[in-house]
Amino acid sequence: MTHPVLVGALIAFSAFSSAVIYLICGLLGLSHLRLFYCGMAIFIPVLGPILSLTMMINHRMRNREYAGHDTDWLYDYQPGVDTASEDIFFASSTAQLLQRELIVEPYFDIIRGQNTALKRALISRLMRQPSPIAISILREAVSDDSYGIRTYASSALQQIESQFQTSIVALKTKLRDAAQDADLRFDLVAAHLNYVESGLLETHLSRYYLRLTDSLLEGFKPDNLSHKLKIRFYELSAKSAHFTGNEVLQHRHVDALLKLDPKHRDALLQRCQHAFSTRDLITLKKTCLLLDDDAADPQTQEAVLYWTGAEQPA
Repeated sequence: MTHPVLVGALIAFSAFSSAVIYLICGLLGLSHLRLFYCGMAIFIPVLGPILSLTMMINHRMRNREYAGHDTDWLYDYQPGVDTASEDIFFASSTAQLLQRELIVEPYFDIIRGQNTALKRALISRLMRQPSPIAISILREAVSDDSYGIRTYASSALQQIESQFQTSIVALKTKLRDAAQDADLRFDLVAAHLNYVESGLLETHLSRYYLRLTDSLLEGFKPDNLSHKLKIRFYELSAKSAHFTGNEVLQHRHVDALLKLDPKHRDALLQRCQHAFSTRDLITLKKTCLLLDDDAADPQTQEAVLYWTGAEQPA
């Protein structure tokens, strides 16, 4: 009589332990190891759950240790550019191996993968160097299977948004004491446009910040500005017109910008893009020739090759 009761108790204990371990795996960001730890809890009587918990805690602590080193080994990585050295490929330390993974594996693949330590390290890097692409990756990480990754990515997005808001508030505060400072007003316009460009804002909030931007820019008379401030005025005005979808106004500002600075890279890129979309091949070729002189900029060269379909001269 005692034997069946004991067996039943063991089965119940194993089932309960397995369910608890399943939940803990999710909380610790170890969703991809759930089956392994649950199987250990079920098939190894009594000791299985204890071993599973011990291994889970150890795994989690190692992940935290690796992710904590990210500021030491995450450098300015450009996707598609292999900057790895032989030291990385033959490294024995985990930090160096993780660095190699970030070099050879696209960011989106890392976020969609199963390596929690890499994901945390990547999120930490993106949080320190926010950009529209970084924010897109973080948004995807918010839907991760791991509770730990979801909360970390959500916290990163909140921190980035807080940085934008803090910067805008600080500039507004400075402008109260220097309302006529053109540089400060342009800084505030740029902050608004960067916030819109980030992808963090809902449509109605983007429109709100664009209206604020337009009201700030309308207060300027370009003819009264210095050459440097005129360039900045038309840069920001063209960007604002682009976000509001006013192509006519955007290209009017681009034309004014190129009169002031015929080699202005962003203006030339916008003109090329417009010429390509409207199939204005003459303007496209002429403008791309000006851009092609900027040999120090690989991204510009790639854009030129895409627009013209030409090969680089030997």
